[in-house]
Amino acid sequence: MNAEISIKGMEPEWLAKEGAKSNKLIRARMTEQMGDVDKAMTLYAEVAQEEEQLYAYCRSLGLIEKSWIKAISAASCWEAAGDLYRALQGYESLLNDPTLTPRMRTQVCDLAEKLRERRRQWAAFSRQFQNEEQRPAAEPARTAETVAA
Repeated sequence: MNAEISIKGMEPEWLAKEGAKSNKLIRARMTEQMGDVDKAMTLYAEVAQEEEQLYAYCRSLGLIEKSWIKAISAASCWEAAGDLYRALQGYESLLNDPTLTPRMRTQVCDLAEKLRERRRQWAAFSRQFQNEEQRPAAEPARTAETVAA
């Protein structure tokens, strides 16, 4: 991959969209750091959708390397938004791209595998949490009055 990714042919309107998207991503990260996770997840989902639009636009212009970056960013944002299934779909779709270089394929494979592991951990935690919720409450402590009765 080149050290510099081409933006040749991108319309000013799309460059502005990309800048606004980047600012929204920064806002999402800051919002998450400040503890407003729900708002941050909403912003991440919005950024993911915008990255997908930018992916399609870059692809239509033949900006293949830039489109790969947009696809990876979209998947990463879906992950940050909590949509692990959609994030994994994004990585899998990119892995099916015959133009993907071996180096990028390795990187995307690694990202997808880390996400699968994270999804397995989440599933295990979710099952454990559900089991805890379904466990009957402990019997109330017996007092001297209830023991005498």
